[in-house]
Amino acid sequence: MTNEIDWRIKCGSRIIVSTPREDIGASMLIAEDLSPNIKVPVEVVPMEELEKVLCNSNNGTIVTSRYFLQPLEKLAKKYRVRAIAVDLSDFQKELKIIKELKSGGCVGIVSISPGLLRAAEIIIHSMRGSDIVLMTTISDNSSRLLALLKASNHIVCDGPSLSVIENTLLKNRSQLMRVPQIICAKNYLSIKTINHLKTEIGVIN
Repeated sequence: MTNEIDWRIKCGSRIIVSTPREDIGASMLIAEDLSPNIKVPVEVVPMEELEKVLCNSNNGTIVTSRYFLQPLEKLAKKYRVRAIAVDLSDFQKELKIIKELKSGGCVGIVSISPGLLRAAEIIIHSMRGSDIVLMTTISDNSSRLLALLKASNHIVCDGPSLSVIENTLLKNRSQLMRVPQIICAKNYLSIKTINHLKTEIGVIN
């Protein structure tokens, strides 16, 4: 019983958010949502470097998306830590806006996560087909971002991309025929999954 309590305390001492390096943006979005809500240290570590980190200090809970849970569960078992998957927001507010847009317009999606962009493309194409033009870009691709801003009537972005978009608009206002309407999806994770994680690691605040 004491060992179980000690193990749970170790698991609740920090959160390690991990996804593959190619989509480390997903980890950054998860960490951004968790940090203000879970009062323990939150670190972002690429999956490719995670074993090295656990070798040095095998305490904490690994948090990832469901796509990457299986390989991380094996690593967690090896180092006697926990691995928990979190669920994303359903983005119903943003999708409702896109669903109700007039045909023929252009919608831009901007994110720090390539995986989120791919998922958004699939969902929006299934919802609107060729009814609207869809452009996507990672927020640090400055040339593509500018092209997207010039073409789009509406832009949906994640929280970290908002300031990048606003700064790009400010610097290039003279090049734009119109200023697109920006819709920022501030929550990447569902509230339910954050509360579940808090319960799992014994952090209630």
